[in-house]
Amino acid sequence: MVGEGGFDSHALPPAISYWVSLIRSAKSSLHMIAVVRLRYCSRTRAYAERRRSEGLSNKEIIRCLKRYIARQLYRELRADLAALST
Repeated sequence: MVGEGGFDSHALPPAISYWVSLIRSAKSSLHMIAVVRLRYCSRTRAYAERRRSEGLSNKEIIRCLKRYIARQLYRELRADLAALST
């Protein structure tokens, strides 16, 4: 059924809505880390220039940075978890 707004709204169940908000928050945090590192970290700026010379756009460079940061964070979290369990 379409409401007055002209679109059919589908509310997510609360449990799914919770996970969606966590994922959005994590993605937003990764983006902010990438943007800040591009602005202030000389190694990251050098990486971006190198990738730009390879023909990548700024959007693609940020995507690559976010993937790198996510892998780096994952390794750190795994190391912390291993340290806690020993």
